[in-house]
This record gives sequence, structure tokens and C-alpha cells, in this order.
Amino acid sequence: MKKFAIKAVLIVALIAAGVATWLWMKPGNDNMASSLPKDATLIMRINTKQALTDYGITWKEMTKAVLKGQNDTGIDPQRTGYFFAWNSYLGAVLPLKDDDDFEKYLLENHHTTQEQRGIKWSVIDGRLLVGYTDDRAVAMGPAMGAELDNLRNTVAQLLNQSDKESGSQSPLFARLQERTEPIALATDLQNLTAIPVVGEKIQKYLKQSIDVSAGLSVGKENTTLSMALSSDDAKTNQLFDALDETLQPLNGNLLKTAPKRQSFHLEMGLRGERLIELLRSIPEVRAKLLIANTIFDADLMLKNIDGDVAFSLPRITLLSKPSPIVQMEMKDASFIAHADEWNDELSQAAGVRFLPVNARQGRVETHIWSPIFYSVDENRLTLSDSQSMAWTTTYVDLGNEELERMKGYRLYANLNLGNILLFKGFVDRSQQVVLRASDARQWQLELPTSAINDIIKLLLK
Repeated sequence: MKKFAIKAVLIVALIAAGVATWLWMKPGNDNMASSLPKDATLIMRINTKQALTDYGITWKEMTKAVLKGQNDTGIDPQRTGYFFAWNSYLGAVLPLKDDDDFEKYLLENHHTTQEQRGIKWSVIDGRLLVGYTDDRAVAMGPAMGAELDNLRNTVAQLLNQSDKESGSQSPLFARLQERTEPIALATDLQNLTAIPVVGEKIQKYLKQSIDVSAGLSVGKENTTLSMALSSDDAKTNQLFDALDETLQPLNGNLLKTAPKRQSFHLEMGLRGERLIELLRSIPEVRAKLLIANTIFDADLMLKNIDGDVAFSLPRITLLSKPSPIVQMEMKDASFIAHADEWNDELSQAAGVRFLPVNARQGRVETHIWSPIFYSVDENRLTLSDSQSMAWTTTYVDLGNEELERMKGYRLYANLNLGNILLFKGFVDRSQQVVLRASDARQWQLELPTSAINDIIKLLLK
């Protein structure tokens, strides 16, 4: 049954198990886009030729590995194909180099075909409708029973419509064409509410429309997903602009003083004075700031941030509890020498005590958490629940490679898979997942290609 399901999905351009990542071609080189629905809510374009070249394999090598010696599917790897979302359906427009080979492949996999009014039809697994002509196939689903009959009219229309009647004339398609990566996608974030967990958060917090375009570049070492956000909503653009004024380019200094063997590191450049303005503009955060200021001078601390702020988590093992460490570059950290002045009736009522050891070091005790230790080294403030990590500075010689990966960005996050017990033995110790942002609208996620390959192999077994 598992093999049958994989074969069925392969008929829709091998979209299962991430294999679709490697499949289609350059924009504008043919007319496959003329079969896109005019009101599609998501369009994905895949450039097979470029993706496979970047990946370092040929179409023949890939199909041989995936199809395990079976005959050609009839799909043309030299032409552009598309995936799309429309109403409650998912679909694909597949370029065919030989519709007879495509039909033969369907029959070999026990899917009957029939012809009506110049279009050949097949139903995959009782839910996926495929209509095809001599140069293309349109697949849509899931649907069952009478719904399949209604969907047949839609697929027939998509196969026969002109370019002017199609989704290739839509603003969504225009945003897609701006991307140059082998695999590209355009949609509105609100259209992603069906995604488990993530969709719930989008539905809860995203009230305005935010357009997103994304592109995936596949290389032998790394696979990079780049994403651009935009909006026609004035308030949303004001928020983006405020974030850009708050964030500043990274200098990478705090990566040098982070734990040597860390599993996670997040670093961002911040302007404290703009940060406090941004936080106060959010009602829920403003209320929490007011409470915090009754215990200690939170405004003073935030305003004095000027440079990088970092959160690091050491290597995760079964034998030790990881102690996170927070570092902040400050314009003036002299206020920490007077932390004992924050001990008053309000802080006492909140169960918080500030216990300086000297002008540079001390701890904060609460009735909720473990003690938090702090120290100031020049103008770098360090916080941790580990005394040794907070009070002792160890400089790590990273070389230029890691710092170069941060250059030009305002946010940098690094998940080191090799230092997480869960991935031990599954990935190489040097493999990392990296998230970067050059500004509030431009994001980039970098994944190790070899780890993706391992996942695909497991799914195709």
C-alpha cells in the first residue's frame, strides 16, 4: 500500500516526500501557466533543469532512483510545471513530452483511463482527478463521488482556457515571476491557516493581509529558502518600518563569547531607544512593562541596549541540564552597580530580591525561578541561571567563516544539529540550520542538503 501511494503521487510530478523540490523549469519558457486558475490562492513554480543542475544529478538518475526501473512517466523535465491551491483543492499543471507514455504509466499502475471530448481522464486512489491532453496534465483533489464530476468541469476548463483567462495574468503570478530561484512560491499568509499548529497562530495573530513570495535554491552542501514579505495595509507597513528602525546590522561580537559547544544561538542587533518605543506601542507588552517597572527599572535597561543581543543554549545531553545564557551590548551598563536600590516594598511583594556581590556581579532571587546570575564586562551584560556561565567570560576563536555568515544581516539564528542528542548519529556534527534576516521583510533559511536527502530516503522506503 505504501508503494502504491508513492507511485500515485509520482504521477502528479513526484510531489511526495519532498521530491517535488527537484522538479520543474524556468518561468516564461512555455505556456503551462495558462492552465492555472485565475483566482488561485497559492502558486508554486518549479524549474526542473536548474534545480537538478544545482543539485548535481540528472533527470534520468533521479527517475531511476525513484521509479526503480519502471518506464518513463511521460512528464517533460525540460519544461515548467506548477502546483496551485484553489478553493479547497490542491492541483498541479504537468508538462508532458509524450501523452502515450503518460497513459502507459497510469495503466501499468492500475489506473484506468477514458477519453471524453478530446481530454483523457483518470482517477488516482479514488480522490485525485487527472485530465490530460497531448502536451499537459492537470491534476486536482481531493474529491470523491459527485464532487469528482463537478471537478471534471473545472479541470476541462483549465486545460482549454487561454492565457488571458488564466492565473498567469494575476498579481499573485506577477509576484511569483519576480523570483529567480529554481523553486518559487507566492501566496498570502492568511491562505496558510490550514497548516497544523502554524495555521492556528496565523489565524489568531494575523489580522491583515501579508503577501509572501519564497524561493528555494538547492545545492550540494546547503538548501536555501529565501522569503520576502509585503503588504498593501498601511498599519502593517508601519510595523515593518518600525522593526527596521529597531533592528541594526550585527557585529557578531556575542557569538565570540557564547558557549563553545552550543546547540542554539540567536543574535540580533538592536537600538534600545527604538525598541522601548516599539514595545510600548503594543498594548499587551506595554502592560507587562508597567508591571516589570514596579520591580526594577526595565525601561532604563532596555533603553541602554545598543548593539547585539544574544540568547544561547549549550549542547543538550541526557547527563546535564542546559543553562541558557543571555548577553546584551549596552550603551551604559553602570546602572547595574546600583541594583540593590531596586529592593523595595513592591519588589518584595513580587518575591524578587536583587543581591549584588560587587559593582559588576550579583544574582536575582525569585520565588518562581532558580536564581539568575548577572555580570557586566565592560558594557556587555550577561544573564544566566549558571553562576559560572554568567560570571566567567570565555572567548571562542570562530574564524571568519561563521562571522561572514552573519555579515549584512540584522538577525541570525543557528541550530547546531550535531549538538542535540535527538539528532546524534543521524546527522554530521557540523550540520546546522541557519535563519537570517536582512530586514523585517527579507528572511532566509539555510538547511543542510545531506540531512534533507536522508529524510527523503526514509520517506521513500
